[in-house]
Amino acid sequence: MAKQVRSWSKPDNVPGLIGRKRVDLSVFRYGSHIPIPFHEDFAAANGGYWLERGESKDVVLLLDGQEYNARLVNVDRNNVEADTLQIRWDNNQLLKKLLEQRFTRTFQRVSQASTDTNDEDIIPEENDSSDVDISEYIDFYQTDTPFTYRMELITAPLFSPIVGLRDYLLEIMQGYVYARTNQLFAREASMWNTFARIDNMVNQIDWLPPTVEVKWSVGKGNWARVPWIAFLDSRLTDTTQKGIYIAYLFREDMQGLYLALIQGVTDVVTQPGITQAEGRQLLRQRAESLRNNFGELKEHGFELDNNINLHSNSSFVINYQYGTIVYRYYLQEDLQYDEALSKDLYQLLQAYQNYIFTNESAVEDLHTTPFVMEEKVTELIQWISSRGYIYEPWQIAAYVTALKTKPFVILAGVSGTGKSKLPYLVGQATGGVTNLLPVRPDWTDSSEVLGYCDIQGKFRPAPVLKWAQEAESQPDKHHVCVMDEMNLARVEHYFAEVLSQIENRRKGDHGGYVSGNLISQSLLEEDKEWEHQAIPANMAIVGTVNMDESTYGFSRKVLDRAFTIELSEINLARWQTEEELNVTNTDLWPIKAWYPRAIKLSELESPTEEEVQIIERVIEVLTGINSILQPAQLQLGYRSRDEIALFVLHAREIESSFVTQSGEKVDPLDLAILMKVLPRIMGGSSTIRQILMDLLAWANHGGPSSESDTEEIVNQWIDEKRPNVLRGASFPRTAARLCLMWERLSNEGFTSFWM
Repeated sequence: MAKQVRSWSKPDNVPGLIGRKRVDLSVFRYGSHIPIPFHEDFAAANGGYWLERGESKDVVLLLDGQEYNARLVNVDRNNVEADTLQIRWDNNQLLKKLLEQRFTRTFQRVSQASTDTNDEDIIPEENDSSDVDISEYIDFYQTDTPFTYRMELITAPLFSPIVGLRDYLLEIMQGYVYARTNQLFAREASMWNTFARIDNMVNQIDWLPPTVEVKWSVGKGNWARVPWIAFLDSRLTDTTQKGIYIAYLFREDMQGLYLALIQGVTDVVTQPGITQAEGRQLLRQRAESLRNNFGELKEHGFELDNNINLHSNSSFVINYQYGTIVYRYYLQEDLQYDEALSKDLYQLLQAYQNYIFTNESAVEDLHTTPFVMEEKVTELIQWISSRGYIYEPWQIAAYVTALKTKPFVILAGVSGTGKSKLPYLVGQATGGVTNLLPVRPDWTDSSEVLGYCDIQGKFRPAPVLKWAQEAESQPDKHHVCVMDEMNLARVEHYFAEVLSQIENRRKGDHGGYVSGNLISQSLLEEDKEWEHQAIPANMAIVGTVNMDESTYGFSRKVLDRAFTIELSEINLARWQTEEELNVTNTDLWPIKAWYPRAIKLSELESPTEEEVQIIERVIEVLTGINSILQPAQLQLGYRSRDEIALFVLHAREIESSFVTQSGEKVDPLDLAILMKVLPRIMGGSSTIRQILMDLLAWANHGGPSSESDTEEIVNQWIDEKRPNVLRGASFPRTAARLCLMWERLSNEGFTSFWM
């Protein structure tokens, strides 16, 4: 658990979860009191809004596609300094009745336990005769809309023992060796029928999840050395060759039996290009990683390692050992009775379901399926479009490529163009995590971003630092921190430490690049962990900006460290969604898909001849640009050179997505120049004027420049209604933007990329 206070908890690795409320009497009477540690979670779900004392807000609860009205209240209690936050639905009789119906078991128990109308927080006592958890819960999830929460109800299944389970398992363990060595393999064989009867019996239990299918095997054509009975959840796998599933694994000598959570081994160890030893190592590594999700099973007698021994010299059987995540072992002579065996299976099924539930958006097929970046980005673009959001394909492709190249991206544009929405959509579609931090105008230092020490010297971590820690604890997911309205305050004031450490990246232990430590000051002993917190390889910063009179401009320091993508191409005529609305969400992207190949060209491993040619072209282009920028000392440095070249290389992986809605190709190098070069140009001097003329001539046709030539190009651009692309130019988007910057300079005596 990441957090637990009384009847509220927040498990790890649940994207979008605000908190989990254990059902008690208060749920049926009015709602729930929210413990203080969860106030920040609700505030984050509300776009950073904190209720003042005595303030209340109407909220919407989404349950099974229906909306229910409720209130979020910060009760003003006399002589109580702490906030008292409650979520209340006492006036919503329809919702209260629904909760009584869905949580029948808990409602009956708490109603019987309560004799006092003020007895608000009665939690049903556990049944001492069973260690099966029969608690029920309400999960509250954040949505894209503040003060609107999605609810999921977790009801307790009714547990009952599988009568006859022990007898059938013993029948197998005592008779299988004889059947294997003395009987013909056939459906009519008594041992075959024993497995079939177990299958039928288990399928009748009322607590078997509907998504779980029972399969078993005694061999194909010949009796198997190690027969098995498997429980497969269709959300993870439909075959024992891949995914994660539960299985009874019998020892070859039948002297023992394992109840195990294991991985499908076939698709891993037989994949092309790897040896069996490499496949086994991969299984072992995955098992170690997955084991972190099942720690609670240790309390129920399960072992969290892969030290099983099926007493077989079969190479394929030995693979099971490497793929084992958790298990419980039974000796034939000490085989437990039905109730104990059933409880073990129930506990493992519950843990299996909880894993799927808490990782549903991030469950990866554990068999090795080729991840083709080009195909996945195409799916991503289609998925976003099918949801009714309007972006040019190249904008999404550029965003993904920029994030892959560097973990700091700025999304600019007028209000309402989807700057804040794009990171959420990409995160949702790819199994990532997106957090929002609205920037305030009064931020003058990093205390609101990283944290501060209070008057007692106690360190109070702020959101970005805490999200970095969260990302570090979820290394398989890509995390994005959205700094909304980033330039409402001076970025270089409140974000200087983060910017500096982003440039101080090093190779991470598990791939990717990790920043330097974000906290430089010395902290108290109990806060020392924060001194070592960095931005992990699976986390990026995305800033959204509006450039108007209420915001600050960006310094060279900031612009030099970011990729700037402008979402300013607006087509108001487009309002209908794609005809195909059934585009499914894309699968979890492996985290390595977000990692750059390098952060310096000198670190690039084994570039192909074609890639070398691409790099040389980029360097040639940037060298020409630098000769133009040099008079104003605006030249690109080595860092910018490397980042532009790597952006272009990464873009090659998804070349087909760098297109407009109409299918016209967009040159990634043109975009890179637009993102990394033009934002540096600002002013009204004669030097800036000459630079604009020279750059426009260079971007248009590469010839010499003059003021008359520039005016001719710009006037033609104006006559064409100021398009975002200058047709016929070598770098059409850069040239079009230079036309805009020249027009501003001519009309206002000052120009910039932004205004």
